[in-house]
Formats: sequence, C-alpha cells, structure tokens
Amino acid sequence: MAYIGNSPVQDETVSSAQIIDGAIVNADVNSSAAIAISKTALVAGTGITLSTNTLNLDAAQTGITSLLATDIKFGEDDQTKIDFETADEIHFYAANVEQVYLGDNIFGPQSDSDVDLGATGVRWKDAFVDSITVTGEVDAVTLDISGNADIDGTTNLDVVDIDGAVDMASTLTVGTDLTVTGQDIQTGASNWLHLGDDSRIASIGQGNEFNFLYDTNSDAAIYVNYNGYNGSNSQFRDFAIANGKGSVVMTVDGSASAVGIGTTSPGYQLDLRRNDTGTTTSLGIRQLGSGDASMAFQTTTSPYGFCIGVDGSDSDAFKFATGTDDVGTNTKLTITSAGRVGINATSPNAKLDVREGTNGQEIIYLDHSVTGSDQTFILFKHDGTSRGHIQVTDSNDQIAYNTTTSDKRLKKDFEDWNESILPAFKSLKPQLFNFIHSENNGGKRRGYIAQDNVDSFPEAYTTSKVVDGDDTEYYSFNPTGMVAYLMKAVQELSAEVEKLKGN
Repeated sequence: MAYIGNSPVQDETVSSAQIIDGAIVNADVNSSAAIAISKTALVAGTGITLSTNTLNLDAAQTGITSLLATDIKFGEDDQTKIDFETADEIHFYAANVEQVYLGDNIFGPQSDSDVDLGATGVRWKDAFVDSITVTGEVDAVTLDISGNADIDGTTNLDVVDIDGAVDMASTLTVGTDLTVTGQDIQTGASNWLHLGDDSRIASIGQGNEFNFLYDTNSDAAIYVNYNGYNGSNSQFRDFAIANGKGSVVMTVDGSASAVGIGTTSPGYQLDLRRNDTGTTTSLGIRQLGSGDASMAFQTTTSPYGFCIGVDGSDSDAFKFATGTDDVGTNTKLTITSAGRVGINATSPNAKLDVREGTNGQEIIYLDHSVTGSDQTFILFKHDGTSRGHIQVTDSNDQIAYNTTTSDKRLKKDFEDWNESILPAFKSLKPQLFNFIHSENNGGKRRGYIAQDNVDSFPEAYTTSKVVDGDDTEYYSFNPTGMVAYLMKAVQELSAEVEKLKGN
C-alpha cells in the first residue's frame, strides 16, 4: 500500500517517485493518478481531499509547493478553468469557451478574434512590443512601438511614437503627436491617410493623389497627383497641382523636365500661360531688401550671357548687362524711373542718351530697304504736330532736311512781313573765342554770341540742356531758323540793287 501524506492511494498508482525536503516529486503515475503533492498536504482538517483523478481544495492552502501531472486543470468548474492538458501549452477558459492560450513564443486568442486586451474604462498602462498586427480598433492614450505596426481597424491615440513602419488599412486618429522614425506610413489600397484636424488636413490615398485641404467645407484645396515611377529612367513621371475645384494650376512633365503653369502640356522648361482678360503681371521677381531684383540668361561662351533686372543701388533703374553677375556691372542699357534710356550710359541725360567710345563706330545706323518712293528716316513732331523730317529722295538719292513745314494748308493767320531786317545784320558783332571745354587747338573759333542776337533773330536761337549733369538750359544756334532772315535780307538787298540800277 502506498501513501501520500496520511491517505492511502491505490496500488500501482504511483510507480516511482522522489521525496525531497519532505515533498513527493518526479512521480511516475498512471492514468488513475492525478498529482504528486507534499506528503504533509493531506493532513486531516486541512481542506484537501482526494478522489479519483481529482484533488479537491475546500480551503485556502499555503503548504502546496508543486503540482505536476500530464493532465491537470484549475478552476471553479469545467466552464471556467485553466487547462494544462496539451503539452507545452496553457489554455484559459471562460463561459465554457477557450478564450486565450499561452504556448511557445505566443500568447493569443484561441477560438475567435473577439478578445479585448483591457477595457475602455480600465486600460493596460504600458505595452512594450516588437511588432503589432491589429485588425480591430486601437484606443489608447500613448502607443510607443519600436518595431512595425500593421493595423487594419480604427486607431484612436493621443500620442504615437513608432520607430518601424506603419501599415494602415483604415483610420489612424492622433490627438497630439505622431512620430515615425526613418520608416514608412502606409495605408490600404482603397484608403486614405489624413494628417491634420477636421477642417485643415493633408491626405494621401487613392489615385496617386496627395491632397491639401485648407477647409473641407469650401473649395480652398489643392492636390498633388503623379503618374507613377519610371524605374528604367529612375525618375518620377508627371504630377500636377490643382485647386479645390479640380482645375490644374501647375503641371510637372517628368519626361520633358518641364513645368507648366496654366497648362497641362508645357512646351518649354517653364511655360506660363493665361487665358483671360486680366492685365496684371504673370511673373514677378520681388526684392524685399536693398539688393537687386534680377535674372540671368547664361550660355557657355564669353561673355556667358546677359542679366536683366532692377538695380537697387541706382534708384531702381532697369538695366541690361553682359555676364551673369549683376546688372550694375558691365551695364549696356539703362532705363531710369524717369523714362530716360541710356545706351552705354548708366545716367542718361536725355530721353535717349547714346554713347560710343570706339573709334570709327557709328552711333546710329539707319537703313531703309524699300525703293520707289521717298523714305522718311526721322520724323519730328511737337505737341502732336509734325514739324519736320529727314528723308532720302528716291529720284536722286539725296538727303532732304525738311526741318520746317511749309505747306500753306498747314498755316493760318497770314500777314505781310514788311519790317526791314538789314539793320539787324548791320548790328552783328563777329567774335573770336574758345569753348570752355575745348583746348585752343588751331586758333580761336569764329562766330557770334547768342545773347547779342537772340532779340533780333529769335527763331535762330533755341535753349536746351547741353552739359552733362547740369540742368541749366543754354542757347544753341539754329541755322534753319536763320534761313528766313537771310532770305528776307536777300530780298531787301535785291531791292536796293534794283534801286541803284535805276539811278
């Protein structure tokens, strides 16, 4: 007869065992034996009783040190228990349904996928997980994942910190911060990833689109859409940016390396187009500091192109310069804010100021190729009325300086000019002089002084600004204006000659 404690057990139930520190361990039992326990466990009045294959505990026990058997269960009854029946596994039952089990490298649900880890009101505090795959809803205050997260359901989180990849098949809602270190955030093929609050979001999802929605209740939105990746050329193909109404405002043509604004088919590397009645500028280059606002056109041969723009250091004059450094260096053409144009003159003194420093180089070259009639090369107007012109006559290829208009049809208020002009010529004071800016090379010049004669011959003298940097108007001699006086003087002289001949 074999005993466990003070109670006998059937013969051959325990074929072999060890007693170590007063406990029966390593027992080799047959199918009718349930457990191996301390030899002091079945003391009368302890609340422990034995029946076939069953150890009954009627009261709390503190003396049991080990329970070992090939088939052992713990629980209130067979519906709610912990089952060690399967080797290397522990099975947990509730409501007569196996809920979860623990095996080698796994802890998970057994019968279905409807087992919650925690509850809405009572949650697990911290979870440290290498990789998570979730098919249902995730609702947590903080989620810190070092590995990858694969979530098919809805996720509601306040703070997310993920070092691995995030694969979302449904909705990820983050209350404050989302941090993903060096990995990807992916959504399912037919789902979207939204970043932002309800009214201002950036979304990535269907149709290769990336949407920026400023206000989901209005048209204030744009999207970026690209047509895939060209692996053979290692470059992205086209993508577009559109407004909230679906109208494309910018296109990047990946195959042509061209950008179109206002067109989906750019014909140049930068193609700006409009189709409206607006008069505002289409392209602006703005300088908010004190520097230049300019752009360059560069080639590979000297002087390597031109640059054009506004010179911020020269009263915002618009300039053309050779080279691509800046518009204030090697300037060839200047347009001032006052409307003056200077060619090789950065501070033009007239509406058109042309300067040349090369010997033998013409300053103005005019060539009219039409024949068969007189051609006007320069036309002079004042106050909207033509006052004269320079022509080449077709009949004899002569240059005609028509600096006054003589047609009677253009004149009115006629009076006879009976005033004698010869006395004015008699009062002329011929002078020898030098100009202030000239050297006395070859002797003094011969001529007249405007102030001595302007009262007698007003049309023969005009005033204008003739000194660089000086706004003073100085007199100049106008030979055209003197012709009328000379003709009148000749007429009077002819009359005198006729009178002398008569005497």
